[in-house]
Amino acid sequence: MKKRVIVISSLVLGLLCGCSLADSIGIVDVKAVFASSNAVQAQRTKLQADFSAKHQKLVDMQKTLEGLIDQYKRNETVMSASQKQQLQTQISAQQNQIYQLGQMYAQQAEAAQDQAMQVFLTNLQAATAKVAQAKNLTLVLPASTIIYSTQTDDITAAVEKQINS
Repeated sequence: MKKRVIVISSLVLGLLCGCSLADSIGIVDVKAVFASSNAVQAQRTKLQADFSAKHQKLVDMQKTLEGLIDQYKRNETVMSASQKQQLQTQISAQQNQIYQLGQMYAQQAEAAQDQAMQVFLTNLQAATAKVAQAKNLTLVLPASTIIYSTQTDDITAAVEKQINS
């Protein structure tokens, strides 16, 4: 009898705790906040400006390579063996340089994007915490992870406002 009372009271207490927790859950559409963030837009513009010169350098190097290849194809029949070898070496060196610079620039761009994303996530967490505390929420989840819920508070607009202020 005593065990039944303990089990039943545990179930009732669990249900009551579950109900009170459900009332204090918020959701945030992270994609929407990311898309509307002024800081993200500014960072995107900055990264594009920073890497446009590097991109242009690669484009120019590619044009130079295409010129060398055209020269080789055009003059291949009249060139001596040493001239062919020299031009082939130039073409190969140019291709390697383009590949290496492309890889280096891609790594730099990825590192810059990762750093910018970390800053955004830190700001998102801070903004979400402020809004959640103001609304007395005990748990905030990303909207993309919610399959079904009867009672949640969508705080996306408040987080967007907080992150853009």
